Amino acid sequence: MPERQRGRDPNRFTRKEQEHAPSFHQAARYPDEQSSETPYDQAQQTIYETPCDLSIYRLRLGHNLVWHVAVLGSPPPEDLQRRIEEILSTGEPVALPDDILVYLAQRRAEQSGRGDWVEVHHFPRRRRLG
Repeated sequence: MPERQRGRDPNRFTRKEQEHAPSFHQAARYPDEQSSETPYDQAQQTIYETPCDLSIYRLRLGHNLVWHVAVLGSPPPEDLQRRIEEILSTGEPVALPDDILVYLAQRRAEQSGRGDWVEVHHFPRRRRLG
């Protein structure tokens, strides 16, 4: 008989985490930083221009620190959701682990007190020239 794993199942929300879980989220994986930059910028501009309650993140996840672009928040209007899907279709669709979703949702809640539009960069961004 296999031994039961210790600790909690990383794919199950606790009651407290469920309170912070986003009701909408969509993410895509990209092979490198450069290929994730354009979809991130496009999605960011799209949610900036459209009244909605969404946040966008570009982050590195997993053992190999693969680049991901994630959008989460309240369910957007259908046309905005289609636009986000179109933008993220340039990457490989992925389901983010629950612990990452909870972390991003908590981060989103913390930042929402800072204003309607908040940009936080943890790493210097390299811009393409020309």
